[in-house]
Amino acid sequence: MKIKISILILFLLVHNSIVCQIDDERLSNLDKDIEFLVGKYNALGLAVAIVERDSIIYSKGFGFRNREKKLAMNSETLLPIGSATKSFTSTVLGILENQGYPSLEEKPLKYIPNLEFFNSEMNHLITIEDLLCHKSGMGSFDGSNTFFPTKQPEDFIPRLKHLKPNGEIKNSFIYSNVGYGLVGLIIQNISGETWEATIDSIIFEPLNMKRSVTNIQDMEKDQNHGIGYGLSKGSQVKLMNRNYTFSKAEGAVISSVNEMSKYLIAWLNDGEYKGKQVIPRDYIRQASSIKNIIPPNNEDSIRKINGYGYGWFIQNQKGHYKVQHGGNVPGFSTQMATFPNEKIGIIVITNQNNSALPYFVEDVITNRMFNLPQKPIEEYEVRVSEIWNSVRKVKSQNNKQKPTHDLKEYCGTYTEKGHGTINIRTEGEFLYIKFPEYEFILEHRNFNNFVMANTYEIPEVFGLPFFGLSFKIGFDGNIDALFLEIQSEPVKFVKQ
Repeated sequence: MKIKISILILFLLVHNSIVCQIDDERLSNLDKDIEFLVGKYNALGLAVAIVERDSIIYSKGFGFRNREKKLAMNSETLLPIGSATKSFTSTVLGILENQGYPSLEEKPLKYIPNLEFFNSEMNHLITIEDLLCHKSGMGSFDGSNTFFPTKQPEDFIPRLKHLKPNGEIKNSFIYSNVGYGLVGLIIQNISGETWEATIDSIIFEPLNMKRSVTNIQDMEKDQNHGIGYGLSKGSQVKLMNRNYTFSKAEGAVISSVNEMSKYLIAWLNDGEYKGKQVIPRDYIRQASSIKNIIPPNNEDSIRKINGYGYGWFIQNQKGHYKVQHGGNVPGFSTQMATFPNEKIGIIVITNQNNSALPYFVEDVITNRMFNLPQKPIEEYEVRVSEIWNSVRKVKSQNNKQKPTHDLKEYCGTYTEKGHGTINIRTEGEFLYIKFPEYEFILEHRNFNNFVMANTYEIPEVFGLPFFGLSFKIGFDGNIDALFLEIQSEPVKFVKQ
């Protein structure tokens, strides 16, 4: 059976796609390089498209979009693109600005009723532009958004005045999904429609992206959609899809590489698609220029250009001006890159969780398109993270460094205004932590320190072993609070 499956996969790698390819020496044997990397990564599937000027010059799928049903990946398969969505959100705002409002220099408070940040400095200084290029100082409030999801985007707003910033306003680069969630609300309040409806009417429709959607339910209705997988102990495991709530504007677009190619063509041609000005020309230039410098993380990167525009990372790759953005959602990884000067765009999506495969495939293609030195394909390393959503056996209590109290004394309700309410209960020899939508078992590490583990399958968005939990003892000797490591600094939840 294994031999038959291997033969089928090989057949799919070669034959399973809609191919739009011209006779181009730069693309000679590209299929073999991609097939090698897909195999090296043990990935189920991958889709890739290349555009040049106003044409798709290569478009192909490899492997499976659905392993269980033996369905082939192709260039029309719908796949979530994750944070590559941010360029779509910025584009919508650029189109609205061109129509008369808003100005990117205005305060988000003008368009979001009851919005209040942590302090007056944030209220007075943060502009819409700061949200677009990650210099608001807010940074990641993803712990609040993930563990305490809201039913409506506006329901998250009351929390913001209780959430401390993670950096200096206008003088830092701290990636912020919540910042883009606010941009989505601004779009909603200006257009009078939801972010989803607005993006559909002013981007998808003009670009003839008829099958592109913004929610998992619509994706699953399409007969040609991908299933996400993650690596677990060397095997690919099917993952649950993630549903966005507040932060749809940061990562909810679902598309195919063929339809994404239309979007890239517009960006490479000053906003024009088939003779129609879809995106304002000036906004294209503004969004793809550096608005926020990303500090270097090592000596080698000091000499390189590295910044962020509006929904795009800006870099210099081997002498070529590159505008790009990646994306990760449970079960899928994306890389989208444009080279505006040469009018070349590349989109690569795999149904493999937290994988560098799209980046390496894009690198191979980039080197080919510009005739740059290419290292041997065998030397590309494998960078893919193991998933954390699988249920595992939880270790019993550390008897050498026991908890300071009886387990029942840890139980109760704990609250924090910027996040919400959690409950701790005991069952047998273990403690459990209950969030609004999920419950996890607490694995004891030492004294009053624990980590969370799941007791049933959950979306791959938590990375539970990284979220430590410590109980605090008050002056009276009782447990009066817990610290949960779900932000850049541990968050204190007070026992009621």
